[in-house]
Amino acid sequence: MDVISLLQKVPLFARLSTEDVEEIAKKTKLHRFKRGHVIIEEHSKDDRLFIVVEGKVQVIKGLGRKNEKLLHVFGQFDYFGELALIDELERSASVVAMATTEALTIDRWNLLETIRKNPDLAIDMLKEMSWRLRATTNVLLSTIGNLEAICIHCHRIYDKQNEWVPLGQYVEDYSESHIKHSLCPGCSKKRLPQFYRD
Repeated sequence: MDVISLLQKVPLFARLSTEDVEEIAKKTKLHRFKRGHVIIEEHSKDDRLFIVVEGKVQVIKGLGRKNEKLLHVFGQFDYFGELALIDELERSASVVAMATTEALTIDRWNLLETIRKNPDLAIDMLKEMSWRLRATTNVLLSTIGNLEAICIHCHRIYDKQNEWVPLGQYVEDYSESHIKHSLCPGCSKKRLPQFYRD
């Protein structure tokens, strides 16, 4: 496999000189993933950028949960995993191979070294991240816009399984939020008047 010519087809590296691409190529590793393999797990720590050489992957928020949401599909010469390289935080979503997939990886230290030598690379990454953030925002807004009926009396929500469920359960099933049950001061005074003085 000619890694140099592959990297030159990746839009992220398009502005780099052949010498710089050769340097990056020396620092990459090739991986092969079977269909259905979870390449990145949401909330895991990983410091690699992945470049798809062959195959397709899907980026999923909440993999395996009721609120599972497909965010992106990436194919040949696309890359993913760049956020964790920059902010060093946990992975924000899972990435799953949709077919047998080959990907090159480059670790954080080597990528940052390349960015220091080629600041334009950082600008290209920021542009791509901005586009991806907009796309993700649109997906999340469409989810919020799909809320079903809410009962004005008991505040239950008619969910995707055609059942009336408590608001707290709905939020926990379809988001990453967890509801802490409590009484607001007004309800507390009405329901527990013995603890209040007039």
